Amino acid sequence: MYKRAGIDRRLFSKIRSNRDYKTSKHTAVALAIALQLNRQEFKKLLEAAGFTLSHNDTFDLVIQFCLENKIYDMDDVNQALEHVGVTVLN
Repeated sequence: MYKRAGIDRRLFSKIRSNRDYKTSKHTAVALAIALQLNRQEFKKLLEAAGFTLSHNDTFDLVIQFCLENKIYDMDDVNQALEHVGVTVLN
């Protein structure tokens, strides 16, 4: 799963084993996409990590578009992010 999310095995292990570890929003989003979560599950995971998706942030809008259209392939998500000129997930 961490490979699908494009994150390092050590980082994934740290997230799983250290309750106090604070992940980045990009990592939380990448994990949620790799898990192919529906909109509600996605929202719960982000909230648990201390984040939300905004309706006026370009990165967040692209992620919302991908969720609504069930685009879970990380290459496709990154291509969409790159197309609008924002930082890709991995």
